[in-house]
Amino acid sequence: MPPPATEPDIPSVVDDFIRRLWAGDTLDPDAIILEHPQHAAELEQQLQTALRFYQEIQTFPRLGRYRLAAQLGAGGSAVVYRAIDTSTHQTVALKVFRPACLPDRLERDARLLLRLKHPNIVRFLDSGVTDDQPYLAMELVDGGSLATRVASGVRYHPAEVVGLIRKLAHAVQYAHEQGVIHRDIKPGNILIDAAGEPQLIDFGLARDLTNPGVTRAGEVLGTPLYMAPEQVGGNARDADARTDVYALGAVFYELLTGRPPFSPTGPVGLARQIAEDAPPRPRHVRPGVPRTLEAVCLRCLEKEPGDRFQSAEGLATELRHWSEGRSQRVWHPSRAGRVRRWWRRQKLWARRAIQVAGTLAVACAGLGWTAWTLNQQARADRRGAELERRAAELAREKEAQEGQARARAEVQMALARGWRSLQEGRVGRLREVRESLAAVGRAWEVLPEGHRGAARFEARTLFAMSLAAHDIDREPDATIPLPMLPLSLWSVAAHPGGAWLAAGSRTKPIRLNPGSKPPPDITPPELGEPSPRLAFSPDGRFLAFAPATGGLQIWDGELRQSRPLAEPEPAPGGPPIALSFASDGCDLRACFADGRVRAWRADGWAPRGSWTLPREFGVPAAARFAPAGDRVAVGSVAGRVRVFTSAGQPEPDRFASAARTQVESLAWTADGRTLAAGFKEGRVVVWEEGKPERAMSGRFPNGVGSLEYAPDGSVLCASRATSESLFWDPAGRVILAAPFSVVEFGRAGRTVTISDSQGAGVARWVEPAAIRTLRGHQTAVGKLAYSADGKRLASVDASFEGWVWDLESGGAVASYPLPIGGFYTANCGLALSSDGRWLAFASGGRERSAVVVRDLTRGREAGRWELPGGFDHLAALGGDRFRLVREEFVGQSEVLQSVLYDLNPTHGPERLAVVRPAHASDVRRHFEGLLTPGGRYYAWVGPRLPRERTRVEIVDLEGRRTIHSRALPQPIPSDPALRVDPSGQGIARLISTDFQVSYSVGADGRVREEPAVGDDAEPGLLQNWAARARSGDLPRDWEPLMGLTGGTFVPEDRTAWYFRSPDRRWLVWSDASGLILVAEREPLFRLVNAFDRETFR
Repeated sequence: MPPPATEPDIPSVVDDFIRRLWAGDTLDPDAIILEHPQHAAELEQQLQTALRFYQEIQTFPRLGRYRLAAQLGAGGSAVVYRAIDTSTHQTVALKVFRPACLPDRLERDARLLLRLKHPNIVRFLDSGVTDDQPYLAMELVDGGSLATRVASGVRYHPAEVVGLIRKLAHAVQYAHEQGVIHRDIKPGNILIDAAGEPQLIDFGLARDLTNPGVTRAGEVLGTPLYMAPEQVGGNARDADARTDVYALGAVFYELLTGRPPFSPTGPVGLARQIAEDAPPRPRHVRPGVPRTLEAVCLRCLEKEPGDRFQSAEGLATELRHWSEGRSQRVWHPSRAGRVRRWWRRQKLWARRAIQVAGTLAVACAGLGWTAWTLNQQARADRRGAELERRAAELAREKEAQEGQARARAEVQMALARGWRSLQEGRVGRLREVRESLAAVGRAWEVLPEGHRGAARFEARTLFAMSLAAHDIDREPDATIPLPMLPLSLWSVAAHPGGAWLAAGSRTKPIRLNPGSKPPPDITPPELGEPSPRLAFSPDGRFLAFAPATGGLQIWDGELRQSRPLAEPEPAPGGPPIALSFASDGCDLRACFADGRVRAWRADGWAPRGSWTLPREFGVPAAARFAPAGDRVAVGSVAGRVRVFTSAGQPEPDRFASAARTQVESLAWTADGRTLAAGFKEGRVVVWEEGKPERAMSGRFPNGVGSLEYAPDGSVLCASRATSESLFWDPAGRVILAAPFSVVEFGRAGRTVTISDSQGAGVARWVEPAAIRTLRGHQTAVGKLAYSADGKRLASVDASFEGWVWDLESGGAVASYPLPIGGFYTANCGLALSSDGRWLAFASGGRERSAVVVRDLTRGREAGRWELPGGFDHLAALGGDRFRLVREEFVGQSEVLQSVLYDLNPTHGPERLAVVRPAHASDVRRHFEGLLTPGGRYYAWVGPRLPRERTRVEIVDLEGRRTIHSRALPQPIPSDPALRVDPSGQGIARLISTDFQVSYSVGADGRVREEPAVGDDAEPGLLQNWAARARSGDLPRDWEPLMGLTGGTFVPEDRTAWYFRSPDRRWLVWSDASGLILVAEREPLFRLVNAFDRETFR
């Protein structure tokens, strides 16, 4: 007999559902309900409630593992939120510190709260820093504060007041025993939980007796209405347990009477009342207050700390006696106090007795008494004026601090907006960057001196990097509306002069002028009909138009007159799939959907040629004529791409693609060497002569409507109907995204024709202003080398792919694979000949090293040789000759020797001499060599023996002798590096994080060492220098480069190369992404410094 089925535990099922939901499992409530059909209704209600609560929580802002549900309150240093701990599902109070708070506030508050574990002190849960935002998590008390209850009119019975104050006194006494003085006890910092128990909160101003020294002398801390006289006098450092007893007495007084002990009459007046006046007796404010409780309350509020209860425990004990009805041990004042109190009660009688008894004495001392009275009055006036002055100073200081905090927040938010706009690559980003930088400039003068350097440094960096960005500057009123959407049925072209647009309606072209509306009587294409085609001649004299109904028309450049275009054969069907003029404007070409290709001469419009695509090619879907010549690229419905000549002959098929969907668009570069195709599946593929097929990053889910190359071929744009566009660089990286379609680039490359759901227009195409990006490397660049004339740059990346760049045009001269070395690319040798025609490369390696010389003029490898393992250094001598210095391994040992070679394409590397004998260098430690330009000197830094100090040695290669050898001072903070002296006056420069030394050779042949400061840098050291620049700890010589070396190529986890060309004209940066930035030094500095002067006046 089977055991009876057990009833399901509904709370357990719901708890398990919630636990799995928070763990990230995908759950189906209906499946769980089906498992327990007998409780379906109850389970459905509870599971749906839990699911809705979980989904609502997911909409809250997040800080680490906390979800911020609502703001509970805000103070001078922090904001308190109701938050949900996603790991424990517990609702907590999360205290998030403001940026202007003390830097050690989080650690200090957490340390204090960890020590305080009392039933009437709010419980500490967690602390930490997330996204540079410090926070504290505490137990949430939902009952509201005592201040809220008193303000709402709640009146407590004296017995209830005694119970509350007793519990608070026990909590305060416990805190005092742990070495913590609260210093800010007030009704607002006392919460009442659901059980009616008071909870003491906010130890942000507490004094830690175990860690003195945080509070400054003369500082006023606390809430004025509840501050003791010693706090008002600026003696917060002297606050002790009796200060908290005074604050408890003030709270006690307010609960008994419904009002604070003193009425606020301004900062100065309130401070004077607290310091000098006695508070009104509670029984005079509220007659029902017991006399004994009045005495206890007033003793807490005594001006002198010695006259109060000496501990919170003493107050609690006195109140316990009152609650138990025992005889009161009410405080009795001292003898002096009794005299003062008697004097106040018997003031009139005593004065008369003294006058009668001392009439003669008073008469004799009248003058002295008057002087003393005037002196006391003057002292009181001075004291009042001093209090007023201090109050005004405190108000001004607080206002200044709040203004500085606001300015810091504004600067941080503005810079974050600027970087986000620049990095996201949206259209209009440069305008957003300018607005962000303007906001930084406005807030900069309000910043504290210690923060100005960092803000200025990062603003310069952001501005400098905006000079390397592409953008589209679209004026708000530049769009010309087109009626009768959808706009995808229209074809649009810009006049070569850029002053107006032509749009193709169903039967004729129409002229669209900026700022005017199109004619109302035009007929748009109909749904189901092919879109009309139109194309301007390069000089703008003619417009070729193909209506949606078929046929071809030639219009004059102003769209006043037209004529039909004669065809060699009838042209059935709709408009052509491709229509364009040749780049010289002499011919008009058209390709039709049935495979016919036609051409006409522009000097009379006579037919010039006619042929038809081969039938085996398939049905054409897209076509594009090369800008020059008679070549046409055609894409089929089946996804094939071929190029045909004017005679209809196909070129060799080099356009095989993995895509098998319909070709929707094609584009040529101006030189006809690169072709791009867009497929219906959303991919864009590029073929370049001599290179493998390359797919661009990003994809359009509904196909690629159009493709356009910029006139210089540096940018490819793909658009999808009227919804969005992507722009790629030649390496296939997305550099810009636009929420509209790009119809075409202007012929000069300064404008783009755009269209979207609102209409069409012409916008300005913004090229990088001062910094060009050399795009080609896919991995980190490890080695750079200039030609001596400073016109060409060679680079090698981590995959040992080499590139040669023309610095004048910013274009690539050549790219080629190089032999893969056994070390990092930073250890290989790379040199360009003085005229930039020859390139030499030595790979380096433990077992062997490959040496290659390439003829860049002929585009071929002139020779390749192998050498023993070692580390390589190359320098150009002149013509096709190079000098090679190698740190070669001797046999299979770890011993190295410096060997000099002569290298040229004819005989390869020729060993000349050993210039530094074998030395047992520790290859596991840092060492580095440098061959100076011209190959005259070889410098080396490192330990000669495993335990030897780091040395610098310099060898004269012409004389084959060591001319300098010296150990560096100890300790060395980081691995030093050798670089070419940027001043051009010395042999080399030794660079470390804390020093630079320049080495030069005098007329006597001796090497001189001189301290140096400059703007050359070493990979790995820019991080340190950028941090020092932000703190202002760099010489003034570094100022022109602060806007470049810190932000883009040196974030916290990356390093960068930065150096100048030999003629000091060019600046080059490269980093781990493979990008290379190039800028002319003087124009760049002028722009950055002009921005600096305008923004930070």
